[in-house]
Amino acid sequence: MSQTVSSYSIGPSRWEHTASVMAEVLDSVIESGKVDPDQVPPAILDAAQGFFDLASAVLEGNGPPENPQASVANYKIAAHAIRASEPNTKLSRTDLERRIREFQLFLTQLSNLSDLSEKDGQLARQLSSFFKELASEGAAEQYERFASLLPPSVTLT
Repeated sequence: MSQTVSSYSIGPSRWEHTASVMAEVLDSVIESGKVDPDQVPPAILDAAQGFFDLASAVLEGNGPPENPQASVANYKIAAHAIRASEPNTKLSRTDLERRIREFQLFLTQLSNLSDLSEKDGQLARQLSSFFKELASEGAAEQYERFASLLPPSVTLT
């Protein structure tokens, strides 16, 4: 059974807070080379995993996702943020799907990591860039929504 989702709840602004906190956490992890379980707020990690769970549901091929609107929206948000966070890389759809799955798996394992391997460090840097881009897109969407509510300016002469 699919659900109807408000258009305001499926844009990048929904993920802005989660993305900015995850970027800070990942930058701290990268800097120290270690993961402290207390470093990652559980609710934020759950939300980040939920983002990628929804996005990857589009990739599964087991029929339509449980929440098609949110899944497709998150896939599009993820694809755009991945491409924007890696501007010098030509990414195919297969590359995007692989990256989404890599990010999803990394987040699932993050709490269980202690020291970052070189590969983990590289993935953490890519994911941090992704979350920074997502936070930026979310903030821009929020500003755009706010600005559209402002009355037009009047110039008095």
